[in-house]
Amino acid sequence: MTITARSIRRAFEWCCRLSRRQWIALNRRNSLVGVLLALLLLGLWACDRPREAVFSGDSITIATFNIAWLGDGTRDRFDREEHDYELIAASIRECGADILGIQEVENAAALERLMPYLPGFAYLISKGGRQQRLAVLYRESIDVQFVEELDEIAITPGLRPGLVVSCQAVSFDALILLVHYKSSSRWDSTPALRKRSYELRERQAALTSDWVENALQGREQDIIVMGDFNDSPVDDNSPTLIPLLANPAIDFITGDLISCKNKRWKAIDHIVLSKSSQKRLIDGSVGMINLFYQHGRKTAARISDHCPVIARLNVALPDND
Repeated sequence: MTITARSIRRAFEWCCRLSRRQWIALNRRNSLVGVLLALLLLGLWACDRPREAVFSGDSITIATFNIAWLGDGTRDRFDREEHDYELIAASIRECGADILGIQEVENAAALERLMPYLPGFAYLISKGGRQQRLAVLYRESIDVQFVEELDEIAITPGLRPGLVVSCQAVSFDALILLVHYKSSSRWDSTPALRKRSYELRERQAALTSDWVENALQGREQDIIVMGDFNDSPVDDNSPTLIPLLANPAIDFITGDLISCKNKRWKAIDHIVLSKSSQKRLIDGSVGMINLFYQHGRKTAARISDHCPVIARLNVALPDND
């Protein structure tokens, strides 16, 4: 067998994509292979690649994406092949997101299956929630820090708490709250159950509005709320998001979006900005990446039953708080 510089580089890149758990499993199966790989890495350079340089662009793209039961490969609700994780990662890269809030993540192991296909990205994941957690994916060149889990919006057992993070890019800093509100699904099979789901969602919206008000009392004036609201701000039949719509400090910038899955439905994945953040919003940048149009229904269904919602913010403007 001929060993070339290219084969060594490819082997090195493969090694660097291995998680700590995968390294342990590999060494247990074949200690000799583990030793040889370790020697290879020692002979080249450490697998701890340097972080990307500090973010220096003029704008960042924020996005939210419900990835539909992203599992770790063990008794998943939605069985996926390895290629499906590649498709999900490709969709994330193609939407251009620098900071991406995601919903329906089983655990950190599920994200670890995705990360080898997203070089240059890191993540934070919530602890609360039973089978579905929230997470934020972000470019390593952007400073993103965990702040808190907003337990109060998990009103009843089984509902998901919010995830609050801070971000810093160039002259822009902000607090970001990721949410995934109560759904009204086929399990809400009676009028009473549907009414209860509406009431819970409206209560979550009110608690979110209260959090925004409290946050704005501090130094930070740039507030972003994004995620799966399981409702539209322009829904006349069950207007559960009224508490957020009534808050004069914030606006839904995605209220007129239509579902990518069915053009007769209104979108339920949204981005909400405070007045200060709206001043940074770049005209024409708000939209939804239609995966069903890009990939066809069969392939898109392997990615998610939702589509990424995006917006771009100018981070070159002077900091205003």
